Amino acid sequence: MDQDIDGGLLDVLGAVTERLATASSDAVTVRALSPDGTRFVPLAVHHPDPLVRDEMTSTMAEIPQPGDAGLWDPVLRERRPFEYRHAPDRMPAEASPEQVRFLTRHPIIGMIGVPVLRDGVLLGGASLVRYSGPDDFTDEQRTLLGDFAQRVGLLLGWRRELAALAG
Repeated sequence: MDQDIDGGLLDVLGAVTERLATASSDAVTVRALSPDGTRFVPLAVHHPDPLVRDEMTSTMAEIPQPGDAGLWDPVLRERRPFEYRHAPDRMPAEASPEQVRFLTRHPIIGMIGVPVLRDGVLLGGASLVRYSGPDDFTDEQRTLLGDFAQRVGLLLGWRRELAALAG
């Protein structure tokens, strides 16, 4: 039964991730903080283009993102949102070979990462990832992502509580 509940929570997470991606016209990712607190493990991803979404999903699944790298470092260490502008002519130093292949095919313009918290405890991170369109994110998009992260915090909190009960 606990697996059914966890699966249901992940289904809800996938649905709200898709909804934000559709509303923002950007990719949306959700990652959970690993038990040891060092990595962000992918839980949900959506991009309006199914081909990009499938490639993002497989690339993210290959290597959990280190929490102390790039976009995620301020989110992990300082528990604050962080905006990242990506120069298409250079790759982030921390990019894995899989990420380099993906970024070569789908150059990113910019990203916003925000902490996912519940009761002040960091449970993960959420991001908007822009591949095309204007260089800057709007205040409305920042607000949408912040509101989304609050709701995701509830879901990840329930998952953590469920795991503690089962464990």
